[in-house]
Amino acid sequence: PILLILCEECEGSSMRSLILRALSTMCCNSSAVRQLEKFSGVQIIAETLEEDSRPEPERSEAVALLAQVTAPWLEDNLRQRFTRLLQETGKILDEVRCCHEMLSKSSPLRGSFSKPQYHGPKEY
Repeated sequence: PILLILCEECEGSSMRSLILRALSTMCCNSSAVRQLEKFSGVQIIAETLEEDSRPEPERSEAVALLAQVTAPWLEDNLRQRFTRLLQETGKILDEVRCCHEMLSKSSPLRGSFSKPQYHGPKEY
């Protein structure tokens, strides 16, 4: 919860970006995702993505956190809470200036929309 408090109180976008990145790293299991939800993390992600005045790096880190907490491989993820935001992130990705950053932010989101499937071993 301390990172979420810092994210809300921090005035510097660079620091908020780093906090969002740390939260993305920490939200790797259902328990951590539930803690994020419990302590207003959902609201922080939504506000960051919806406010056009937020700088690109901060919004990109929010997209990465959104992808993490809605990941299909996480049991009991937050996908249902973010359906609308998941669909609107295309606008944010369109604004990303660096192709490497866009790829790194958009590929996890792609996984949020697809169901994990196993197609068997590849034949060569």
